[in-house]
Amino acid sequence: MDIFLTIAPSIISGLFAVAVCQISQAAARKDNISIMNQKMAVFEAKFDSLKEAVDKHNQLVERVFILEGRTDVQEEKIRVANHRLEDIEKKMA
Repeated sequence: MDIFLTIAPSIISGLFAVAVCQISQAAARKDNISIMNQKMAVFEAKFDSLKEAVDKHNQLVERVFILEGRTDVQEEKIRVANHRLEDIEKKMA
C-alpha cells in the first residue's frame, strides 16, 4: 500500500500530461486544417484569376492569327490589282 501511495501521484500526473498533450494536438490539427482551407481558398482565387488572364491571352492570339490571315489575302489582292493595272497601262501605251 505504501508503494501505491508513492506511485499514484506520478501515474495520475503522467496520465494528466498525456491527456493535455492529446487535447493540444487535436486543437493544433484543427487549426492547421482551418489554415489550410484558407490557403486553399486564396490559391483557388489566384488560380481562377490566372486562368482568366490566360484565356484572354489565348483569345488575343487567335484573333491575331485570323487578322494575319486576312492581311495575307488583302496583300495578295493588292498585288493582283497592281498587276492588272500594269497590264492595262502597257496596253494603253
